[in-house]
Amino acid sequence: MESATCNFPIKILRSILPIIPWCSFPTRYTEYLIYVLKTKLIPSFGDKELKQFWVLTLFLGILIVPGFGADEPGYWSEVPVQNMDFETSITFWDTEPLHMFDFSGSMTIVYQGTHALKMWAHERDDNQLQHRAISVEPGSSYNLSGWVNVPETNGGGYAFLSMAFIASDGTWVAWPESEYINFTTDWINIHVVGVCPENAVKMKILCRVRGNGGSVTAYFDYLGLKFHSAGRSYMSYTLVLGILGIALLIVTPLYTIYRLRKKDHTFLVGALLLIAIGIVLVIAWLLS
Repeated sequence: MESATCNFPIKILRSILPIIPWCSFPTRYTEYLIYVLKTKLIPSFGDKELKQFWVLTLFLGILIVPGFGADEPGYWSEVPVQNMDFETSITFWDTEPLHMFDFSGSMTIVYQGTHALKMWAHERDDNQLQHRAISVEPGSSYNLSGWVNVPETNGGGYAFLSMAFIASDGTWVAWPESEYINFTTDWINIHVVGVCPENAVKMKILCRVRGNGGSVTAYFDYLGLKFHSAGRSYMSYTLVLGILGIALLIVTPLYTIYRLRKKDHTFLVGALLLIAIGIVLVIAWLLS
């Protein structure tokens, strides 16, 4: 194996790695992978090297899986909020200004279900539909998302989503906003992320339209709210499932072939079971 795989990349690798015990195995690991790709065979490693191979493969699996989810700042959990799909008209929602009537329920233009929220604004209007306040956790991150359709606009009118973090005296202490949507040809998903200030005790979810010197008609549907607690660990249970599944799918086939080359077939049934478990765990992680 040594002569067959000691090609130019291996020579470069050996030249830059210090000659110390813990750095010798990455070179062997690279040689091993190149050998497998070239010959489609699994060489017989000694027990010590096989254990090293297991450890390094598991380590690589632990590195790979968090890398796929690196865009997520931790585990986001759903916040149960009533009537975020407007299926029961505007139950649990209030208008701002108080007697604003520039809204209605839509049953013709909907994203999901049978109802959506229709709002419009003209000239200087800044109309809001505010969900009744829900409790929040200071320091935690909140992610509000929803589907919006803006088929009619004139001038500078636009629609957007917002969250209002409110102190105990009723003062708005922060109100992050989504992007402003001026016109769409179909439903699009928008979101806004904000961190709850330390002096906030509750939050309102806002569907908003502004005339901004023009006019706009917008539809909102299927809103959702998630939060990430400031005190939670980065690794969620779904991430742990992904790590375990990847590790099983990497290590089990290699170890099975190793045993088969030694004429040991006793591990075959167990290997198939472990591979099946690994597939289920990875699917569970991907669908989470």
